[in-house]
Amino acid sequence: MDKVALNKLADYLSNLNPKGFYMGAWIARGNYSGILNNSVLRKAVKNDFKCGMAACIGGHAAILFPRRLKIRNGLYTTNDQFYAEHAFAKAFGLCTHHAEEITLDHNFETPKQGAKFIRNLIKENPSCCTPKGIEAEKINELTENEAN
Repeated sequence: MDKVALNKLADYLSNLNPKGFYMGAWIARGNYSGILNNSVLRKAVKNDFKCGMAACIGGHAAILFPRRLKIRNGLYTTNDQFYAEHAFAKAFGLCTHHAEEITLDHNFETPKQGAKFIRNLIKENPSCCTPKGIEAEKINELTENEAN
């Protein structure tokens, strides 16, 4: 777990204007999916957000850490083609489960809620977010895929 980078992201989110944050849905330029009734998403379409996505934690992380996360085809990704929560996990040294909790599961209403969750996760320092825990997760995924 990259605690320094996660703290930087939490600080960034704590100071972010809530009007530039929305996790109820995400879009990329050109992928509107009938959800343009939200003003934050309309601004994203008009290219008001540098990441070109809705204002989610993953999109803001890509703005803050452009060497770790890139925006390709409307998704944040790493250079080795991990996408979305898998890219977020790799970029911050998290297990996929905790990356999903930050980027997808909780649907935070404000950036401060997201920041608080990230800070609590850093304090908990779960064993699944250590190099050994992440390696075990990869082995479990491979085993599950082979079984299917």
